Amino acid sequence: LLKVRDRRKQPGLDDKHIAAWNGMMIAALADASVALDDARMLDAARRAAGAFEAELLASNGELRRTVRAGQAGGAAVLEDVGHAVRAFAALHRADDDTRWLVTATSIAARAKASYADDAGVFYDTPEGRSDVFVRARSTYDGATPSGVSAMLAGLIDLAEAAPAGPWRDDAIAALRGVSSAVAESPVAAVNSVRGLLRLLAFGPDVERALAEGADVPRPSTAGENAVVEVLADTEAITVSDDRPASFTLAIKLAEGYHVIAADPAEDGTDPGLMPLRVGLVRGSGVAVYADYPDGES
Repeated sequence: LLKVRDRRKQPGLDDKHIAAWNGMMIAALADASVALDDARMLDAARRAAGAFEAELLASNGELRRTVRAGQAGGAAVLEDVGHAVRAFAALHRADDDTRWLVTATSIAARAKASYADDAGVFYDTPEGRSDVFVRARSTYDGATPSGVSAMLAGLIDLAEAAPAGPWRDDAIAALRGVSSAVAESPVAAVNSVRGLLRLLAFGPDVERALAEGADVPRPSTAGENAVVEVLADTEAITVSDDRPASFTLAIKLAEGYHVIAADPAEDGTDPGLMPLRVGLVRGSGVAVYADYPDGES
């Protein structure tokens, strides 16, 4: 079978180096080296961290998202930053070498300046990124932790390693920003819940500080702060074979946003845009037609 398969066209090899994934692996090796008293794992973590610094950390201290064959593949997102901080903090715990702590604190300080707002709430991307329409904050912990929870864990790691630094207060501010997600669905934000439990272990003053910051503004997904609102002039309609029904939809957009028209090309050519469409979801036996308004530049 192998001989036959080798004659076929081979699949492409995804050999890029990803900052977040390397960070997770370095932290795992460092922690395992302590738990198992295994010097080989610590050596592997050191070598991986050295390669990380050489390839994924630019000379100006900026973190790259990926590197392939020596070529950088885009700017980092918060997930990369959080796991990088965690990696070097874990290596510092295992190796007791301050150089790793210096790298971790340097990455965290740059992240605070670029990824956090004035209240210390972290976002997935730096301020001013031109390739994103909405500056998102993902809080869901799935197969891997969200960027917000990874950064929170990294800040707590630094607070434990360097108690005299600002990291505990930064972690409290970061947790305030995700507290609504934790309260609404602690399982979906389980890594942030772990961060909350770790922070509470610092003492009762942390709980007081979290309560004092309860009025920190949080992003809203409904009401007047929503980017898109879809409103209808009726709650329900009844249709039959001989009696169609009609209703009106109003789509309200926040200032500075737009949707693509139903026919975005005036000359009939396909410009490669995804047009607005109204249709039936989870239903059958009914045809839906829309009287689309003309688009405007």
